[in-house]
Amino acid sequence: MPQIIYDMPADEYHARPEMSNSNLKLFSESPARLVWARTAPEDPEKRRALNLGTAMHTMLLEPHRAHIDYVVMPKFGRKAVDLLAKKEWLDAHEQCCIITDEEQRKLQIMAKSVMAHPVAREMLESKGAVNESSVFWRDPDSGVDCRARPDILTWDVTLGDIKTTPDLKGFGNSVVDYRYYVQAAFYEDGLAANDIHTGPMQFIVIQKNASAGRYPVDVVALPDDLVEYGRRTYKRELCEYAEWQDRCEPVEATEQSIPNWFYKQIEDEMIGDIT
Repeated sequence: MPQIIYDMPADEYHARPEMSNSNLKLFSESPARLVWARTAPEDPEKRRALNLGTAMHTMLLEPHRAHIDYVVMPKFGRKAVDLLAKKEWLDAHEQCCIITDEEQRKLQIMAKSVMAHPVAREMLESKGAVNESSVFWRDPDSGVDCRARPDILTWDVTLGDIKTTPDLKGFGNSVVDYRYYVQAAFYEDGLAANDIHTGPMQFIVIQKNASAGRYPVDVVALPDDLVEYGRRTYKRELCEYAEWQDRCEPVEATEQSIPNWFYKQIEDEMIGDIT
């Protein structure tokens, strides 16, 4: 079962049925959200933020695919004939990752900013480095088949991933909100199942908002105890997923969480009523 495919197209990888880190996050929220994510349609007009992330990854990891992975939208005027031409162009490129000329200019500067960082540059220019490999394995505890797609794997088995953030100082919040600590453990273990033992996952973090005319970059690794917590988290969730599949239970509504301050307000009012 363990396998690494180095030239699998992204679309083919994402169509695979194995459990991924992102799908496991959805399952942890509710099984219904996982089912929804596998079948819900996408609005191409609302994918702009994802398009920028795709283009950023392509510029840094697979620049030879730039003409394939995204297209730059020409500038159109505001006359009726121009608006018609724009609609026709968008219809013709409906399945493409579209960015504007200004967005391409910004992304090119951000990419150069990444290469100005010595650690990031060493990772990206490492001889024998493999980008966007597809990793498959079976989790030994749950029996669930899993998949991962590391951004970077260098010859000295450095595992790297590229992230963007509005503010470098707030990246710690993103680590929690987007469960990057779970991703780190999940990816490290997937490679270990294929007899590739890496060091701690390193994140190349790019600030999307300019500061003093530049786009700050940092390379960070997460604390070992946090990654270990991520490991326990994903292991537990994979077991829950396997049990859910075995029971063949129908998906159910998710219980809405309520802010703690409101529960405290209710408690205070009930105590007031009693006294």
